[in-house]
Amino acid sequence: LDMMRVAELEANGVTTYSGIVSFYEKNDVAQMFYGPSNCFKVEMTTTPDAALWVVDATDSDKGNASSEALISLISNKQLQPRELLVVVINKMDSVDWSEQVFMDFANTFSHIAELTPARIGLVPVSALDGDNILDYPSEIDWIMGLSPSNDIGKAGIALNVPLMEVLR
Repeated sequence: LDMMRVAELEANGVTTYSGIVSFYEKNDVAQMFYGPSNCFKVEMTTTPDAALWVVDATDSDKGNASSEALISLISNKQLQPRELLVVVINKMDSVDWSEQVFMDFANTFSHIAELTPARIGLVPVSALDGDNILDYPSEIDWIMGLSPSNDIGKAGIALNVPLMEVLR
């Protein structure tokens, strides 16, 4: 948020992160974020061009539940990405950037490729540290080894690029 937006929020009594979205929704302000290549607008739709699905790498049980929830949304046509579905495996720093944990999540989400025509990719990140969001984490060499040979289905690959590169 720029300083003008912060001042507007404060003037309207918004003092928590959770209050920001509801304030902007109530005032019909488009939710947007900036990436290296563009400004992205967040819209409520069942057929987005691209969808991000974020999973917590520290809890494989929640990963299974999350996969089932995503499968349900796609099967029931509540979410039908047209071009790209990215499963973001977050908190990889909390599991010491374990390649095995990442591959377990890739296996958990492998069935989704059968349900959607969208390209599907998995991207390991640490949002807290910003690792693999804009740049590769320099100390994690296995990420550089991900390639289309890490196929997770007819349309899916484990992506070897930072998250914002996927959205370009």
